Amino acid sequence: MNRRNLRSAPLVTRRRQIWCWLMALVSVAGPERARGQTIGQYAAWDALMVSPMGAFIPTEGGATTEASRNSLALRFGRWRYNADDAAHETYGLTYARAVGSRSRASVTAAYVYVACVDCGGWGAWGVDFESRLLQVEGRQSLRRAATNVGVRISAGGAGLRGPPHSIARTAALELPVGVRVHYRASHDVRVSLSPGVGYGNMWGPSGSDGGVLSMLGITVGSDLTSSLGMELGAHRVFIAGGPLDLGVSFAWAFR
Repeated sequence: MNRRNLRSAPLVTRRRQIWCWLMALVSVAGPERARGQTIGQYAAWDALMVSPMGAFIPTEGGATTEASRNSLALRFGRWRYNADDAAHETYGLTYARAVGSRSRASVTAAYVYVACVDCGGWGAWGVDFESRLLQVEGRQSLRRAATNVGVRISAGGAGLRGPPHSIARTAALELPVGVRVHYRASHDVRVSLSPGVGYGNMWGPSGSDGGVLSMLGITVGSDLTSSLGMELGAHRVFIAGGPLDLGVSFAWAFR
């Protein structure tokens, strides 16, 4: 084995370990967990889907991890049960700020419109803290690649703007695993998977219920300019018959 292969062998081994961890997490957050739901779990799903952590795709946050310490993102999410169901849409704004060289904190304000009787519009908010736990970089070619593993903790809530007045409270823990490929000067392509678990509690005039559900999101992001990025993706909170949430976001990075 030549010297180059000796140097690259530990890198290949660590990447294989990362993806083995990811597959184990995905198996925990798989659809087989979405069987035999309780009333509390259905309430949890309702609460998560009217909060930012369920109504939006996970953010990869590439624009804020390099030179720029701040970003402002315009976000959009959309889901429906089937082809006959009306679309339920979410619009939001997220401000994120880097904390040190490995972490970032963000706050989100959103409006969720659920198109059904006694549903209407929800005002939603969320806070997130994400930190990178591990990063493995490869420099075998001009298109440098990096694999990273992180942890993201989120909390949020929402309130129904009209009667019957209801309040949703949510929290989530996710372990995002991502790959970043540098393909030209100051431009990257990023792909991440975000398995996790979310807690939701829905309070209304008839009482309160809550529970815990698994979640999984995928996000693909790219730089459009040196300060503007775009992300596309899908996210699902697993419950029997639950739909897939699709989303897009545009982030402007600044110092």
